[in-house]
Amino acid sequence: MLSRPQEKLLRYLGTFPEALDQAWDVPRDLSLPGLAEAMGIVRSGLNRPLHLLESEQLITVRVAHVIGGGSRRRQVYHASEKGRLWLLEHPEDIAVDEGQGAPKETHLHVELIGREEAILELESLFGQQQPVLLGGLSGIGKTTVAQALTSRASVRGTSVHSAIVNEFSDMRDIIQQWFPTVKPLPHDTEALESLLEAANKKRMFVIDDVHLISPRHAMNIKDMIQSFHCDSNTTLLLVGRTPLPFDVEFEYRQLSALDPEEATKLLGEHLDLEHRLSIAKALGGHPMALQLYTEGTPLPEAGEDIQNFVEQTILQNLGDDELAALDHYVLFPRPLAAKEIPHQDEISDLDVHALLRWEQDNTKLEIQHLVRNVRRTMFSKDRLNELHQTSLNHWLLCEDTPDSQILRLYHQLALDDPGFKSQIESQVEHLLPAQGAAIAVILNRAVEQKPEDEMLHYWAGKVALHRHEIDRAQVHLEAISNESLRSELAYQKAILEGDEAESQQLLEAVLAQGNDVEAARTLLSAAVQHLEDRLFDEPSEKATSTIHSLLQDVKLPQRQELRAAMMVSLSMIQHAVALLEEDAQRAHELRDALASISDEHDPFVRLLKLKASLRFHSSDHLEPIITEAEEVIQRQPTTFHKAALRLTLTEFLWAHDSERAHVMFEDVPQPDALQSKGIAQQRYAGRWWYLHSKLTSEQSLMSMREASRCFRSAGCHSASRTLVKRMHRLL
Repeated sequence: MLSRPQEKLLRYLGTFPEALDQAWDVPRDLSLPGLAEAMGIVRSGLNRPLHLLESEQLITVRVAHVIGGGSRRRQVYHASEKGRLWLLEHPEDIAVDEGQGAPKETHLHVELIGREEAILELESLFGQQQPVLLGGLSGIGKTTVAQALTSRASVRGTSVHSAIVNEFSDMRDIIQQWFPTVKPLPHDTEALESLLEAANKKRMFVIDDVHLISPRHAMNIKDMIQSFHCDSNTTLLLVGRTPLPFDVEFEYRQLSALDPEEATKLLGEHLDLEHRLSIAKALGGHPMALQLYTEGTPLPEAGEDIQNFVEQTILQNLGDDELAALDHYVLFPRPLAAKEIPHQDEISDLDVHALLRWEQDNTKLEIQHLVRNVRRTMFSKDRLNELHQTSLNHWLLCEDTPDSQILRLYHQLALDDPGFKSQIESQVEHLLPAQGAAIAVILNRAVEQKPEDEMLHYWAGKVALHRHEIDRAQVHLEAISNESLRSELAYQKAILEGDEAESQQLLEAVLAQGNDVEAARTLLSAAVQHLEDRLFDEPSEKATSTIHSLLQDVKLPQRQELRAAMMVSLSMIQHAVALLEEDAQRAHELRDALASISDEHDPFVRLLKLKASLRFHSSDHLEPIITEAEEVIQRQPTTFHKAALRLTLTEFLWAHDSERAHVMFEDVPQPDALQSKGIAQQRYAGRWWYLHSKLTSEQSLMSMREASRCFRSAGCHSASRTLVKRMHRLL
C-alpha cells in the first residue's frame, strides 16, 4: 500500500512518456528540484518517498542532462515498467463537479497548502468592476496562489491569459504573453487593445510582478488596465508588491504567511510533527524561507526577520563558486536563457538550493526575488561595478544578437562606460524592431542620469517617435538646442502627426541645412514617400505633380559613384510615376536608358520590366509572370528587396487569384522578421498588414489599425486616412 506522498509522486512521474527513460536530454520536471516544485514541498521532504518507491522498483533513478540546467548531469527519476503497471491497475477516481459537468481539478502538482481560504476570498472578488491586486512580501507565495487561481478558472471553462513582467516589459510584451498564438502581433496601441475587447466567454487576465514595471512604460500599461471593462465575464488580476508604479483603482488583498500547522506540510513527512512545527514557527510560516531551509541549517532566533535569515544563514552556506554565480545572476534585468548565461556549472547547485526561479518551460531563469532583493543590498559600490564589468565582458564574448546587445548596453550604462553613446548610435535603430521596449527603458535611464546630454535626448526622442509616443518625444525635443537635431526630430514628429504644412516647412529647413548630397537624398526620399502613399487596391489615378516637382529640384552630385547610384534611384522613381500615369511608352524609354548603361539582364532593368508587366497585365494566364517574378526576386540584392518584391507579387495575385495569394503570402516575411530600419521598413510593414487584413478576415480590423499606424510612421498619410475611413465603415 503506497502512502499519499508516494502515490502522488508515482502518478506525477507516470504522466511523462516512456521515451524519456533513455533520453540524454530530459526536462527539469524529472529532477529533484522539479519534483519538489510539482509536489509543493521542500527537496528533503522527497528523499524518503523517492527511496521507498525505488526500493519497491516502482521508479528508476539515473543520471542525465537536464534541459536548460547547465552542463553538469543530474539525477532524474522515471516511473518504471512495474510502476506504470501499478498505475494501470489503480486508476485515479475523477470526481465531477455537480451542475458543471466538468471534471474537478486533478493536477496533483498544483495542490496548494494552507491557501484555500485566501483563494476563495479572492474568487469572491472576481466578476466585479475593478481589477484585483494580490499583494504581500517577496517570496510569500503570490505567484503560486495566482497559478492556483488560473488553474481553477481554466478547469471551469474560463479562458486564462497570464503574463509575468520584468523591468523591460511594455504593454505589447504583456499582450504578447496573453495571446501567444496571435502572430504577428501589432504595435499599434488601439490594435493591441482590440484583442481585449469584450467577448462572449469568461476570460481571466493576469499580470504578475506588476511592481517591476518601469516608469518608462507605466503610463501606457496603466491606460490599458483602465481600459479593461471588468465584469462578470472579465477578470483582471494584478500580482505584486505595493506601491505599484501607477495609480489605479483596485480591490486589494494581502497574502499573509502560512499558519505554522499548515506550513509543516511543506516540510514533508520524514520529520516528526513536533520538529516540523518548531521549524515552521521559527521561519514564521514564510513559504520561500521554508523552501530554502535544509536539515541542519541553523534556525533564526525569535524575532529575527526573514531577510536576516537569508543573508546570515542561507547565503553563508553557499560555496565560493555558487556565490559568484548567484551574484552575477542577481544583476539580470529579466529572466535569461540558461544556455547563454555565465557560470553554467553552478546552475544545478543553485537549483538544488531552491535559489532559482524558472520561466518559459524551464529554459529561462533568474534568482528567487526574495534572495535577489536581499543580496543586492549587500553589494558595495566597488563590488557592484566589478559584477557589471564581468557581466559586460561575458556578453561581449557572446554571439552578436539583439539580446546580447541589449545586455551590453544595460551593463555599460550601469558602469557609465564611455562607449555607451557610440553603441547607442550604431545599434538603436537595429534594435528597435525586436527590443524596442528594452531600449526605451535603457535610454530613459540614461537621460535621467545625464539630463544635459542632447544626443541622449535625440535618441530617446527617435525611439519615442518610433513607438508613436508623441508627448514623450516632445519632452525630448524641448531639451535639444542644436538646430540640426531639433529640425530632424521636429520633421519626423510632424510627419507622424500628419501635419503636412509643418512637415513641408521643416523639410525645407532640413534641405537648407544640408549639403548637395544630403539635399538630393532628402528630395528622392520625399518623392518615394509621395509615390508610395497609396493602398495597392486603390484606383491608380493619382496626382503626380508633387513628385515631378520634387524630382525637378534634384541636383545630382558630381562624384561619379554617388551620381550613378542616384541616377538609378531617380530612374526607378520616374518609371514608377510613368506606370501610375499609364504611360507605357515613357516607362519603356526609361528601361532602355538604364539597359544602355548596363544590359537588359541587369537586375534593376528586369525589376522594372516585371513591374511594368504586373501593371499592364491583361491575360488570365499567370504562370509565365509568376515564373519571371520568382527569377527576379532571387536576383534582388538584399533580403529586404526580395521581401518587398514578393509582397508586390502577392498584392498582384490578390486581384487575380486570391487562393494563390493566400499561399504566396505565407512566404512573405513578417515585418518584425526583417532586419531593416527606417521609413522603407515602415512602408513595407504598412503594406504587409493591409494585405494581412485582406487575407485574414477574423483579424481584419486589428490588421487595418496596425497598417494605418505603419503608413503614418512612413509619412504616407493619404494611405493612412483611407484606411481610417474603411475602418469606420467596418465599425
